[in-house]
Amino acid sequence: MIIIFIPWTTRNYLVYGKTMPFGVAGSFNFWIGNYHGANGEQEPQPEHFSFLANHRMSELQDESIEQFKNFLITHPLEFIKLTLLRINKYFSAIRPMGFWFYNSGCSQFLFILSSALAFFVLFVFGLGGFIRALKSKNEMMYYLLVLTVLTPLIIFVTVIETRYRFQIYPPLAILAAYFIDILKENKKCFIDKVLWSSLLIVSLNSIVDLILSIEKFKERLGGFF
Repeated sequence: MIIIFIPWTTRNYLVYGKTMPFGVAGSFNFWIGNYHGANGEQEPQPEHFSFLANHRMSELQDESIEQFKNFLITHPLEFIKLTLLRINKYFSAIRPMGFWFYNSGCSQFLFILSSALAFFVLFVFGLGGFIRALKSKNEMMYYLLVLTVLTPLIIFVTVIETRYRFQIYPPLAILAAYFIDILKENKKCFIDKVLWSSLLIVSLNSIVDLILSIEKFKERLGGFF
């Protein structure tokens, strides 16, 4: 990992005069995702654009972290609320990657539906595999579970967008396949408690997201009806 990051870190130091292994945008997400009145999504406000217009990019990293720390101190309960909202949206199956600029009309609507269905299946069976893996007493599966848990942590405290979930899809896909393989060996798989528990958890989480973000969903889907 060090070898991989050396060229990028060197490039950032030459451009900005600071050691930044991950770039400027990463720190900016701490600010635009955590301010009074935020909803946990990537929605910069006028104050963010004003700072960008009047300061050098090299100043953005320090300012973003400073604003984030101030928010934690002055609005700790709101930060907890935003974190819970981000977790809810991250695992919501009704937030598909379907709103692409090059799609419109029926093709875009079908893409949204197929995307949502794929995520629903992935989350349900992935969660089922996660639960089964916890009970497996298999050391290799525990490594996979740790990887799965660590993957989204930074997003839970910054901002959530559907494209930020890409990193967790591979481990979830492995866990989903693991769970499906277990179900295949069970002749009464349709009454499997873990399957129905996973289905209930993912469904309830998605319903909560729908209720909390109903106006945004109406806006997005309004063009189809």
